[in-house]
Amino acid sequence: MKLTKKEQRLLIGAVFVAVAALFLVYVYLPLDKEISDLKIESSELSMKIQQAEQRQESVLKLKKQISDMQEEMDTKYDDFLKIWDQPQLLVFMEETIDDLGLKKSVELLEPVVSGGTKSGDISLALKTNYDDLMKLIKKFEKAKYFSTVSSMEIVDSEDDSSDPLEVNLILSFYSQESTDTYPDKYSFINGKYKKSNIFQ
Repeated sequence: MKLTKKEQRLLIGAVFVAVAALFLVYVYLPLDKEISDLKIESSELSMKIQQAEQRQESVLKLKKQISDMQEEMDTKYDDFLKIWDQPQLLVFMEETIDDLGLKKSVELLEPVVSGGTKSGDISLALKTNYDDLMKLIKKFEKAKYFSTVSSMEIVDSEDDSSDPLEVNLILSFYSQESTDTYPDKYSFINGKYKKSNIFQ
């Protein structure tokens, strides 16, 4: 069967439309969707990169602030402990009290963190006299570690001993917490003390 020219043109047109439809459905639309997905993915990646750069910038700023704060603490709070070091504090208390009173008990209370520093109380009970108590308070004021008197309770036992006052004292000490490493060895370990265990 021979097609007329008009039918041939219509057939070619129909084939072209069919090929165009197939191209549109199986090639163009999938590619267009893939391109759209890639654009969305690229936009998300760009946003993540921008956020990461902002975070990195924030981290650098925070590191600088921490470094500046540490430098300030090292100079401004040089009489604070570097770390809340209980053995060092106990020895400090032993050396400070010395012969200014008969120590009955020393208790280190749980320290708390506030504003980048750690503060903790030491409860001290001792028997002494008025003059030695004043000397002891002055010693704490001039000591290498800064402290404040939180409370002081004095009871006069009214006996004839040389130390008639029973004193309960709570002192607050502070530490920079500039390190988390405790010393491997303490210099006081080689010291000479009146008893074999100074922490008893």
